[in-house]
Amino acid sequence: MRGKRSVRPAALLLLLLLAALPVLAESASALYRHGQDAEARDDYVAAYNYYEQAYRLKPKELSYRTAMSRMRFEAGAQLVHHGQRLRDHGNLEEALAEFQKAAATDPSSEIAQQEIRRTQEMIRAANAKGTSGSSTR
Repeated sequence: MRGKRSVRPAALLLLLLLAALPVLAESASALYRHGQDAEARDDYVAAYNYYEQAYRLKPKELSYRTAMSRMRFEAGAQLVHHGQRLRDHGNLEEALAEFQKAAATDPSSEIAQQEIRRTQEMIRAANAKGTSGSSTR
């Protein structure tokens, strides 16, 4: 009798895991569809994030990996562009965060690295100017 009781929880756990597999597959395909929708709206960052999530759920699905890889460059470029606009409006810290996201999204992006360095220099210069300006008063 005792042996049957220990088998029941294991069998129940196995049954729950098997029941969850279709949910995972549906989630990955739903995420992929969300990625396609975001891509159609030219929201490449959201599309990349959806494709990446779908790929993480089903790493053997070639279409998920292909979409994620294809969108990596576009998402990185979109983040760089957004960072440049923020920087042009004087939001240096926010711009730096966007450039860092771009570099994390697309590590091969040399422009993201250049923009990070440039913005860090601008932040240092602004801080030095603020510090020297307050000491002369």
